[in-house]
Amino acid sequence: MKVNLWTRLLWGASQLLYSHFAWSYDLAAWLVSNGQWRIWQRVGLADVPEGRVLEMAFGPGHLLKERAAAGFPVIGIDRSPQMVRKASHRLRNAGYALRLTRGDVRRMPFADGQFEAILSTFPAEFIADPAVHAEARRLLRDGAPWIIIPSARITGRRGLDRILAVFGRQLSLDEDPLPGFSTRLQQAGFQVEAGWVTLPRSDVMRIIARRAPTAQEGRR
Repeated sequence: MKVNLWTRLLWGASQLLYSHFAWSYDLAAWLVSNGQWRIWQRVGLADVPEGRVLEMAFGPGHLLKERAAAGFPVIGIDRSPQMVRKASHRLRNAGYALRLTRGDVRRMPFADGQFEAILSTFPAEFIADPAVHAEARRLLRDGAPWIIIPSARITGRRGLDRILAVFGRQLSLDEDPLPGFSTRLQQAGFQVEAGWVTLPRSDVMRIIARRAPTAQEGRR
């Protein structure tokens, strides 16, 4: 699947920021977004229902902490030992119980149909893997959403926002960050809604893929 330059850079940077430079993740995210990274993530969080929700590739654990503060179960999987440690430390310091798993999102150790939603914000290259699509569908209940925030673009017209907006246009951020991705999700058994969410200083790409039953499941 062809992706734009920004997405390729994001995927490449994630390999470093999730490992050797995990200590700098929050600073790097703040700088590249001019302070909007957490706001962009919350676009996905706003669509998450109550109940059991899995965060796939949770990173430093900020959204997990917000879910815990709202009284919901904290469940996440990430392949990075550095991020598992960071998120665990953050949640324990706040006094929250947690269930964080270090593992491969292509083979997740959870039972079929146990989640009300899955959340993935600014995921790495795994998001394009059909094996991950199949796993996400397996874990969701019928009609439950997989909420994906793959990209954002700065639109502010003042100061550094304006400079970053020009830079973003050079990286083709006005294009679809994952061409053909919605079609792949549909082929994997999802009903897909995709579009840009407009914020005061930026736009955020949001994809909501709901688990559709197969023909055999629908006849049960």
